[in-house]
Amino acid sequence: MLNRLCICLAFLALPSVALALPAAPNPTAQTTVSGALFDKVTKNTNTSQVNKNQDLLGYTLDAHDNNYAYEQPLCATVGMVEADGTSIASPNSFVMGDTLSLTIRPNGKAGAPPDCISRIVRQAISRGPSGGECLQNYQVKHSIDGNPSPLNIQTEYSITVKVYTRPTIDCDGQAYGAAPITSVVAQNKPFTVWLTRKNDAGTLELARWSITTNATGQASFPYTFSVANDSYQFHMTPTGNAAAGDEIDWNATVTDPNGSPTASPSPVATSGGTTPKLSLGVIVGVMFALLLGAGFAEYLHWVRKRTRAVIPEQEYLRTPKI
Repeated sequence: MLNRLCICLAFLALPSVALALPAAPNPTAQTTVSGALFDKVTKNTNTSQVNKNQDLLGYTLDAHDNNYAYEQPLCATVGMVEADGTSIASPNSFVMGDTLSLTIRPNGKAGAPPDCISRIVRQAISRGPSGGECLQNYQVKHSIDGNPSPLNIQTEYSITVKVYTRPTIDCDGQAYGAAPITSVVAQNKPFTVWLTRKNDAGTLELARWSITTNATGQASFPYTFSVANDSYQFHMTPTGNAAAGDEIDWNATVTDPNGSPTASPSPVATSGGTTPKLSLGVIVGVMFALLLGAGFAEYLHWVRKRTRAVIPEQEYLRTPKI
């Protein structure tokens, strides 16, 4: 039984072993590796620096390609740039999945491990999942002409999108920081937009548009909402070259200005208002009090009647006789 358990555990461990990449061999001369995917960067104990203002020291970078895993410290004089030559200020700007070109410098001793990474070129930024305003290669801002609020039924609106090429400060701020990146618009790019609304049967597609941005990166399309509802949703994706899940969405709430008023709450009795309904106990108590009062009145009437019948005879007996 124990042997079987050990064999099962060994088989379970096989996938993780198969997926592990071997460490890159030690280069004997300066070597450049292109197309390595960034995994992480961590602090190490290296405190040497070229100048007191440099914040590129004391880091170890992990990356991999299809063949090897790379784990080397950064050189004190490391240079880090984007593909266009723009300087990268900190290794913390890298995002998991970034495509890097790594120049690895050996330490000059035969058989010793590589000294450090002397140069990093970010060839492509990891786009990450689409969402908000961010598609894989674009940033999209949407609006309705005039910014009406609320939206009403039976009114034609013009929906406008303005598309920028990435990287942008809103979509890629994690990698590029707070410095301005680009405001280049995406010209003559095709997109597909469709509109849905939820109902009892599920999600209903109401309309679909094929749009192409103009020279200013904009495109517009009209729509008239026919039903007041808060579950309208627009969807947008690049046409033809979209990656899986490369889609953004935004919602719209539509009202009917002539619709039925909201149902009023149950009425509450106030001074001068409608008399509140009496409970059964109150009604029974009032009836009992009325019957008791009537019985007492009848008793008083009987006593008075008897008194009037007796008093004349007594008066006659007390009256002196002549």
